[in-house]
Amino acid sequence: MLPFLRRSTVIGFNTDATNYEAFQQFYISLDVLQSKFTSYRDIANDQKLMCFLSQVLDERLMDIIPTVHLTHYPKAIGVALNVESVLSDLFDRMIQSLSNRIIVQFNTADILAHLSLYHRVCQKLRDKRIAWIVCDMQVGSINLLDWSLFGAPYIRVAWSPLWKDQEKTVLLRQFIRQHPETHLIFANCDCKEALLFGCKVGIRLFEGNFIDTLCAVMAKHTCTFGQECTVDDCKIRRSVLDGDFRRKCVHEPHLDIYTPFKEGPKSD
Repeated sequence: MLPFLRRSTVIGFNTDATNYEAFQQFYISLDVLQSKFTSYRDIANDQKLMCFLSQVLDERLMDIIPTVHLTHYPKAIGVALNVESVLSDLFDRMIQSLSNRIIVQFNTADILAHLSLYHRVCQKLRDKRIAWIVCDMQVGSINLLDWSLFGAPYIRVAWSPLWKDQEKTVLLRQFIRQHPETHLIFANCDCKEALLFGCKVGIRLFEGNFIDTLCAVMAKHTCTFGQECTVDDCKIRRSVLDGDFRRKCVHEPHLDIYTPFKEGPKSD
């Protein structure tokens, strides 16, 4: 399953606008699975197949992550799992091999379907001193759920231009002000506008295609052999963890290093 494993970078901004790599999110790409295994069945829209696959992929993910070889390991690795997977022996072996440098990500629908189990899982994570993320807070759900009741150290907020609506912006600012202990991650950031808006309202953590592009730009700019590849080459090679295309990189160790850019946007 290693050829299907991908990663993205979650970056953080300090109050002085300097930036850093908060952690890396590891996941198995459903798009790649879809293209490799079946052209006649839509995996993402087949509920029964997805339910089965999510359990199988959890097991494979927990099994292969400890075997990943990197020249430079991130501070922590984010892993999206089903709630029940955290109670498995595989999970225990994974965190033991990675010295608990794991951040677990849960889907809101899965949590609501297994509420009593979720509380047991949260207690286990607290005991192990492992943080977790609840996703995704949407424009339409911010005032439908009391997100603070999940008790999560992190909440993933899905970027949308609709957040710029005055009423939604107020709700987002209000949540940040009332729950300073909860870190929001602005996800799906596909443009500069998302980054600027998130910083403006007080969000400090960001993830998405635009963030991965920024990381690739800096990797190419600071690489001794940067002139030999394109930004897209760097971006793809940084996202994969194995394979011929990654190995074609003249300076492969550089792919695992985060290079901060000089200055980020400032919050209000």
